Amino acid sequence: RFCQRSCTNKTFGIDGNKDRLFWPIANERQKKEKLIQSYEENVVKKEGCWDWKGYFDKNGYAQLNGHNGKRFVPIKAHRLSYEIHKGIVLDGTRVCHSCDNPRCTNPDHLWIGTAKENTRDAVKKGRMCKGEKHGMSKLKESDVVEIKKKLASGVTQSRLAIDYKVHLMTIHKIKNGKNWKHVI
Repeated sequence: RFCQRSCTNKTFGIDGNKDRLFWPIANERQKKEKLIQSYEENVVKKEGCWDWKGYFDKNGYAQLNGHNGKRFVPIKAHRLSYEIHKGIVLDGTRVCHSCDNPRCTNPDHLWIGTAKENTRDAVKKGRMCKGEKHGMSKLKESDVVEIKKKLASGVTQSRLAIDYKVHLMTIHKIKNGKNWKHVI
């Protein structure tokens, strides 16, 4: 039927040279099976968090490569783990870690939530940088204490914004308790 064995293999989605999936023509079932196989080869299942032997993205999340038909695309291993063990993850939702370990793929440590719920969880657990620990902060906590005292004594917000070289809205949010709430 085929001119040579490699043509047969490519027709069925397998690269004959390396026994790898030929992603551009593989069907969805073959792609899913290959992803699950890659996942199983890289996960170390044990009590508690499951370790990952594969690659990690720049934020420390376990990852493997999938293919969208045109090019390879990164796939978060914890998201794939959730789909394998618990079911489909809808677009617009996140797979969040209850263990706060981005390398973990244990489905018992994963839950579905929105970006807002994930952020709320991070704030509740103290994982979000705030105040002067935030990399973009121009103010120190001692500056904010001073600003609050000066605001109470009648110094204008625009004067303080100029003095501290920050945007007027920064001073406004400090005054109204929107930012730097933790500083008294």
